[in-house]
Amino acid sequence: MKRIINMIVIFSFCLLLICSCNSLKSNIGKSFSLGDHYDDEITSDNVYKNSELDFSIPFNEKWILKNQYRHFDNFERMFVDQFNSESSEVLFIGYNDEDKCGVRCFVSELGMKNQDYFEKLKAQESVTLGKYKIDYSTTEDLELKNFECYHTVMELTLNANNIFVYDSIFFKDTLYNFRLDFWCTKNSYEVQKEVFNNFFNNIELNPAGNQIQKSFSLESDNTHDITILKEEEK
Repeated sequence: MKRIINMIVIFSFCLLLICSCNSLKSNIGKSFSLGDHYDDEITSDNVYKNSELDFSIPFNEKWILKNQYRHFDNFERMFVDQFNSESSEVLFIGYNDEDKCGVRCFVSELGMKNQDYFEKLKAQESVTLGKYKIDYSTTEDLELKNFECYHTVMELTLNANNIFVYDSIFFKDTLYNFRLDFWCTKNSYEVQKEVFNNFFNNIELNPAGNQIQKSFSLESDNTHDITILKEEEK
């Protein structure tokens, strides 16, 4: 039991550690901190489903997922409070106690290229992570089953006994940038990386159905991002 408790504390720390995203904010306040701006749910068969963003990820029964601020514990609320803003929100957080893995997903209304979004967050996080050893073994454009993304694998060394791997993808539609992180201990990553890759390939994202009215427009670019195909109204 003590080992499980220690792992939960360590995983909570890993959740908090990479969250120095305050420069994404313009006016942080309680209403932004609480989040829950998007119409989403955890279905009875453990699928994270966001009907407003037309975005979903299926999980098996091993995963405990939380998508509502009122359900977050104190560690999770600290992370959410630092990230949520007018334009950014933590969509969900989850843990797999059996396999000792964590997951989190957030969205920002920035309309940036995938790699640019990664570089922006990386620069902001360097303030928090500066005292730890960090090694990126993978930074690449990656074509998944349903869309293209920017994929990174980062090894984070807290100390000799606590080394974690973050396997992440950065993807977008016209208005929104998404980041999905999975993390686990270094010792278990070789087993878990295929599991994480399966999650990435099971993401459903339908940008054409995600046309929420905004007060501004974004210029298109020629990146290897999701191509938006919108049928003409008949």
